[in-house]
Amino acid sequence: MCLFCNHELDYKKESTLKNHLKCGKHIQGDQRLKKPITLQETMNNKDKKELMIMDFTDMMISCNIPLEKKTRWNSGLKNMFPGHMPSSHTLCKDYLPKALTQHKKEIMQKIDGQPISIMIDETPDKLSRNVVNTLFHCGFTGETFG
Repeated sequence: MCLFCNHELDYKKESTLKNHLKCGKHIQGDQRLKKPITLQETMNNKDKKELMIMDFTDMMISCNIPLEKKTRWNSGLKNMFPGHMPSSHTLCKDYLPKALTQHKKEIMQKIDGQPISIMIDETPDKLSRNVVNTLFHCGFTGETFG
């Protein structure tokens, strides 16, 4: 992996490396990195990347798309998101708990101080296994969570 331009290289072939060193993308990345970077810029970039990954995770959850599907989209994600995207395992391990905590806070803010109806129903799924459905209904706002 070239650190200047985030390009994957076949390091076993010397000709590939020499050709890459001559390409415009590498030269621009090299010049960009020669400029001194402050600690504040580094922290801002890290915060932006964290926010981008959290937004991506939240989008996947909101659309009900399993995070494991992310591995199939790696080539498309490289074009949309500069730099390295974490693996689906890392998304599940590190970012999913953060998203869950955020969603819990949002729901608790919406239902704080309001009457709540909780409905529980047992129903079979496609494989005839029993599944419990839980539905929360807020009294004043009429919002439903489940």
